[in-house]
Amino acid sequence: MAMTTREALHRLVDELDEQYLARASEALSIISETASLRRLDEAPLDDEPYTDGERRADDAAVREARAGKAVSTEELTRLLKRGA
Repeated sequence: MAMTTREALHRLVDELDEQYLARASEALSIISETASLRRLDEAPLDDEPYTDGERRADDAAVREARAGKAVSTEELTRLLKRGA
């Protein structure tokens, strides 16, 4: 039975010496980020109108952030892990 590309890649990673794992991880991260950016570039443009309600909500969010009421990424991650 033929091995899929994913299976072959997993096998290669499993066979790598420990000293090469960080470099392999970095290379795969770059490939993944590039693919994600390509998908964003190829996505259709949002042709929905920007409504007054959306504009008001965005303005309110900016005001809250400037007033120090924003939650940091670290705090949000902690809250989500805690289930809050």
